[in-house]
Formats: sequence, structure tokens, C-alpha cells
Amino acid sequence: MEKQLAEQLKQTRDGFLAALDIFSPEEFNTVPFEGSWTPAQVAQHILLSVTGTGQLVTGPTQAADRDWQQNAAQLASIFLNFEIKMQGPDFVQPDDQPKDQQEIITQLRAGFDKLVTVAANEDLTEICTAGEFPTMGHLSRFELLTFADVHTRRHTHQLQNIATHFA
Repeated sequence: MEKQLAEQLKQTRDGFLAALDIFSPEEFNTVPFEGSWTPAQVAQHILLSVTGTGQLVTGPTQAADRDWQQNAAQLASIFLNFEIKMQGPDFVQPDDQPKDQQEIITQLRAGFDKLVTVAANEDLTEICTAGEFPTMGHLSRFELLTFADVHTRRHTHQLQNIATHFA
């Protein structure tokens, strides 16, 4: 299971980075339509999320006192439902400053590499205790890495939608 999740995270990372790479430097920091983030803001949002997830999955843990996979299907159901709009917490909100495309891609790659390493090498059944997920409480490493996967896939879809407005 660890290897399977690690491979899924690699595929998700590669898909997200490929979606970012299609934008020109000018498009990267341009609002494509009213109410949308720029591709750079989407990238910063995922970077903040992946970095935070990396801190949680490498932080303190305890043995699971519940099914360590119990929230994974619900996370996938929520984040892969492209019909609903969501608002993330303030600490993962992007700013309005222009971003360097290659720099943020490098940072994203490093953040995902950390998650892949955890997925491949750590006990995914452990509950991460450094922070709680909204409405779900403390999640297992498996659940947090599942969140990172489905959340990034959601925003890959968003980038693909943004790209159609620049075509």
C-alpha cells in the first residue's frame, strides 16, 4: 500500500507540474477571468498545502485508536467533486504578488518529494498529532497523504480550466 500511495503522489505531482508548465510566464501571473486565481496563485496555494501536510506527516504521531483509513474515502469524495466550490483556511490562501514560475515549480517538487518519501518509508497507520484537519480532527499519515493527492488533483483540474481561457 505504501508503494502504491507513493506512486500515486508522484503521478499527481507530475500532472500538476505539467499543468503549470503549459502557461507562459505572462499567463502564469495573469487573472484569466473574474473571480479566478492566477495559475501562480493556484501553485502557491498547493505549495502552502503540501508544505503544511509535510510538516504534519513528519511531526509527532501516536498509534491509531481507530481505523486509520476511515476518512480517506470521504476526503476523495469531497475534493474530487468538481461541482462544489470550497474556501480553504487563511493559512493556505495565496497572496497577490507575482511569482517566478520555475522557482515555485522547484519548491513544489521538493515539497512533493518529501510526501513521497514519507509514503514510501513511514508507518502510514500512525495518527499525526501536530494539527487537526477541519471537521475531521487528527488524521493518519495515510489520510493526510490522501488529502494531498486529491486536493492537488482538484487544483490540476482547476489549472486545466484556467488554461482554456488563455487558449
